[in-house]
Amino acid sequence: MSANPSRAVASGVGKPRLIKDMPAALWTSAAGTTTFGADYVQDTGGISTNVLLGMRITATLRVNTGGQDFDYVMYAKVTEVDVPGNRYYVDGWIGGTPTNGIAAVADGWIADLPRTLRGGLRETFTPIVNVLKVYRNRKYVKAYGYDYIAIFDYGQKADPDMLFDLRWILQQTLEGSDEAITLIPRSDVPGINYEVYLEDDLTFILHESQDFHKGLTLGFRGKAAVAVPPQLLYGGYGTSHGTQYGICL
Repeated sequence: MSANPSRAVASGVGKPRLIKDMPAALWTSAAGTTTFGADYVQDTGGISTNVLLGMRITATLRVNTGGQDFDYVMYAKVTEVDVPGNRYYVDGWIGGTPTNGIAAVADGWIADLPRTLRGGLRETFTPIVNVLKVYRNRKYVKAYGYDYIAIFDYGQKADPDMLFDLRWILQQTLEGSDEAITLIPRSDVPGINYEVYLEDDLTFILHESQDFHKGLTLGFRGKAAVAVPPQLLYGGYGTSHGTQYGICL
């Protein structure tokens, strides 16, 4: 049995999702003028035309539990901008619909990736092991979790819409920065996510007489070690197992 599990994620409700923070918020609603619905946020004080489709709207609620304050964050992806109605329509709030009156902020980008035509999303967990010494034919080692690698194979087809959605996620600052990308393997289970960076080259082959590219593979590597692969932690890929990762994996 391999100690380096690598399996394709089975089809489910959610698709892979990438999220990237903006260096600074692009828009913030006026205090007390914001109302929320299951699929929208409205600001009677006016909205910004600079907020584009695919941006992330975040609402943060300060909660006190047991005498301790903490921030409860809810967010959604902008799907439509209604300037006359002072509304941004969204694809549904992660974390629940925010409470009316709290501020909404446009502070990031969200890209939902299509499933690949072959192989699906391939996640690899490589053990991080340090061999300290070998004494009398016995190895003394220390384990530090798993290195996370995610591969999206769009070698057969990468359509322009997907590339357009990725433009802000993969844009690099020439001055150098530590901007993190959050990868959610299944958008319907946002609690399982990884902070990653793009590792592989971007290769584009313009397919003759077609409106898409070939040859593209997106390779991401985790910035932090993983203690245990969620596929093992929540029941694996058997029939109707792994309910924390998705139904009927």
